[in-house]
Amino acid sequence: MVEGHKGALICSRCLEAAYAEVVYAQSGVQGTAGDVHPRAGAGPWCTMCLERRAELYWQSPVTDTLCCRRCLKQSAGVLERDPDFGWKRPTAPAGVEVAPDGDDDDE
Repeated sequence: MVEGHKGALICSRCLEAAYAEVVYAQSGVQGTAGDVHPRAGAGPWCTMCLERRAELYWQSPVTDTLCCRRCLKQSAGVLERDPDFGWKRPTAPAGVEVAPDGDDDDE
């Protein structure tokens, strides 16, 4: 489990599904850059970081909450570094080339 702002949480099972969908399948809800505060402006905002970003978001199948690609990558890095948890980010599906995107958000 990884905690974001204001007690937002993402569990390892959701993180695995979200990472595969947004990072590998490059699908999800397209965001737009905008005001940081979620109540100001229009467009989707990330439940974990409370920012509006011009990137893909994962939408929970249980609630209407969204998690941005950056937070997914950062959360994956956090769980991978936890020696007590033993979580590994999902591997890319066969035939999927993961292009380096130039960000170090999960480091």
